[in-house]
Amino acid sequence: MLSQHYRLTKRGELMAVLRHGAMVRGGGLTVRVLPTGRQGSRFAFVVSNKVSKHAVQRNRLRRQLRELVRAMLPEVAGGYDVVVTVQPGRPVRTTVALKDSLAIALRRVRLLSL
Repeated sequence: MLSQHYRLTKRGELMAVLRHGAMVRGGGLTVRVLPTGRQGSRFAFVVSNKVSKHAVQRNRLRRQLRELVRAMLPEVAGGYDVVVTVQPGRPVRTTVALKDSLAIALRRVRLLSL
């Protein structure tokens, strides 16, 4: 479980990242990043109704993404707010494929060391 310290929870902060953050797409994910200067990075995960009409599937994807980020935290650069959005129209993915897509996207925005 990703602790509250690493979660982006306030609507205004989330909207700031969506409006002004640098964006990378790939592997069924969109990652937006906004530098904040804080000690650690904070994450938010967006899985819309367009991805799946079933709340169980959307929540499962959110939980998988949170767990993958929690495992990657020691390697993630600090000082950023990050919003990870699952793109609609993609089939439900395995955890391994989701991990690879997330790692590639975080490397492309230079949040994850090679």
